Amino acid sequence: MSRSCLVVDDEPHTCAFCEEHLALDFSTVNGAISPTRLEQMQKRLIQVGFLGPNENLNDEKFSDFREILKEYHIYDVNLNLFWSQTADACRIAEMVRKFMKKGLEDDEHHLLKVRISSHFKACDESIIMQIDHVKIEPNTRFEWFVDPIVSSESTVLAKNITTDEGTAAARQFPCRPMNHEPLRHTLEQARNWLGSCFRDHWHPESSNAPKYTPKRLLEISRSLHGSPCVTIVEASTPVTYAALSYKWGGIHEPRLTRSRIYGATASGLKLSLEALPQTIADAVKVAEALGINHLWVDALCIIQDDDADKAREIGQMAHIYRHATITILASRANSASEGFLHCRHGKVCHENAGGSSLSRWDFRLPFRTSSNEQSSIILTERGNVFVDDEPLVTRAWAFQEALLSPHIISYGRVRTVFHCSHAEQWQAYWYMFSDNGNLRPVRDITRLRQHFRKILSRPYTGSNQKHDEQPEDYETDRSRIMEDWYTLLHLYTERELTNPRDRLNAVAALAEVFAQRLEDEYVAGFWRSDPLRALLWMQVRRSGWDIPKRPINFCGPTWSWASMAGEVYFLEATSLRRDRDLRILDWHVQLGNDANKFGAVDSGFLKIRAKVAHCTITSRGERPYYSVSVNWPTQHREGSMQWENLRHEYYPDALEQEFMQENSTMTVLLLILGFYPRSGGRRSCRCLVLKNASRGLYSRLGFLIATDLSDEGPSRPKYDMCIYDDNWDQAFPVETITIV
Repeated sequence: MSRSCLVVDDEPHTCAFCEEHLALDFSTVNGAISPTRLEQMQKRLIQVGFLGPNENLNDEKFSDFREILKEYHIYDVNLNLFWSQTADACRIAEMVRKFMKKGLEDDEHHLLKVRISSHFKACDESIIMQIDHVKIEPNTRFEWFVDPIVSSESTVLAKNITTDEGTAAARQFPCRPMNHEPLRHTLEQARNWLGSCFRDHWHPESSNAPKYTPKRLLEISRSLHGSPCVTIVEASTPVTYAALSYKWGGIHEPRLTRSRIYGATASGLKLSLEALPQTIADAVKVAEALGINHLWVDALCIIQDDDADKAREIGQMAHIYRHATITILASRANSASEGFLHCRHGKVCHENAGGSSLSRWDFRLPFRTSSNEQSSIILTERGNVFVDDEPLVTRAWAFQEALLSPHIISYGRVRTVFHCSHAEQWQAYWYMFSDNGNLRPVRDITRLRQHFRKILSRPYTGSNQKHDEQPEDYETDRSRIMEDWYTLLHLYTERELTNPRDRLNAVAALAEVFAQRLEDEYVAGFWRSDPLRALLWMQVRRSGWDIPKRPINFCGPTWSWASMAGEVYFLEATSLRRDRDLRILDWHVQLGNDANKFGAVDSGFLKIRAKVAHCTITSRGERPYYSVSVNWPTQHREGSMQWENLRHEYYPDALEQEFMQENSTMTVLLLILGFYPRSGGRRSCRCLVLKNASRGLYSRLGFLIATDLSDEGPSRPKYDMCIYDDNWDQAFPVETITIV
């Protein structure tokens, strides 16, 4: 008689049918499928007609198929049997019905199979259980057996696998069940993690001794009734403090204003936890649990209606986050009011007498491991949420905050992660802990943090040294740091800003650190020693018509990436053959506030001498695409570039007002930067597209790539479209242009 499925209790999910058919067996013997498991799968494959009655999977002709079957477990004969023998109470059956394609329920020629596979994405190794179906037909062959696994349309069910610590299955699967109650379960863990960092390795920035203190902090104390409260204080001596990185989600109260700080009494600067937005209140709880009595929060430590105070404090961001004992990342919170210590599932979590961390939406299945041990696995219905999906990861201000901080604790949607960037390479390269199992960082912020700390650890070589005293690898090392800067900028510009005017402000702290390492002057996002890179950028468009409008307010000179909102791609510069007439004569910017020399600018110009060509660009259609007509030279030597064979691709920085109407034409100027001799198998020229703004000043509109479409052959000698061709040099006028 069938028993009800236990979907809440900590015992493995089971019912009469599941005990017989769903007890997953992935056991192996000497790396091969165990004889018991092979016999079970053979029986089912014969029953469904996939194998002939006299065929045996142990035969040599099935050796390749046996390798395929290592990753699979066949657990059903046909769907009719599955539907008839499973009651509605069976959670697995309900889910398979939900995800199964319509019309397959009555087809007995479909075989259900399960595969357990690893997916490396973001910050962990995600183990997925995929249940799929394969239709058995007379011509079905072994290699087709895996086809449905690859097709997302045919996937019936894909759920994450977690295991309990200390079980046999835990040795095979590194992820643990989601900790649904971060407040109750991880505050003590966080304290232990930070203690382990201080105990296991030492670094000048990793010690407890305070070296720098922001101008203002929240001092954590207890009221007469014993409840936590905070007071906004001005620190006179260095103290240990934590910092908060969070998503505002709009203007929130309370905030520090001039009236609050100058007009209130001391008691007016004291706030109870109930008066704080939930995210800040949660950060106070974490800091207190870590034994830290001071917390830095921008909304309450920077005077929000005082531009001078804002500029001064933004200019201190590099010091604020680099010297915080730990930075608390409210990664899962969409706003200041949401908080991050509440139940992760968003519904009532299951709690039994044993303090289980499972929710009603997690369930277990019996599982036999590869080493032939009986255990169980936990399937998580929600699936996984990767760090790329966390709300805080989308915010531009949080980018430098996470990179600069020596220690971070991130409260995400599915886990709490602690990371220290001071660990030595032999310490597994990353020093990281999580409350739901092992982590294998691949491409998320932890890798960037480790890379960034390497940049910080490089010794100053310095322009104050004589040239013959510079280390042999100085230029190589410097070039590598420069490329690191543009890599970080690309990742930074993927993120969102509420105010585009903060485009430079939100990365100013990183710029300050790089300026020290490069010993270079920073000019609106670039470096004075390499001005050409200020021009080699393009707007990234995720779709063909996704062209942004220009910000209404000035964010930066048009030649700088900071002038535009949205993701920016920086072109590779090492193989670019610069035009021999290209000269940057002068460039300058006016800072928005002298207190922050790495922040926003109010104006700027770049004076450049280069070859130019005239051009017209026409927008076509309601969703503009652009046709380009270039007045290239028509005179050329035998074997030279055939100008009429060039294809022109225009990449606009923004949807200009002049192109808002269909068939609008604009006369522009092309400023020739240089060439990639063999770009994608063809030669190509890179140009800036400029328009005359006023009084001889030009503004940048976008980027143009001219690609050679002509074929090489006996009648046309191989020719490199390059800057050294006399015909090219003589064909274009050289002018001095000022871009603003």
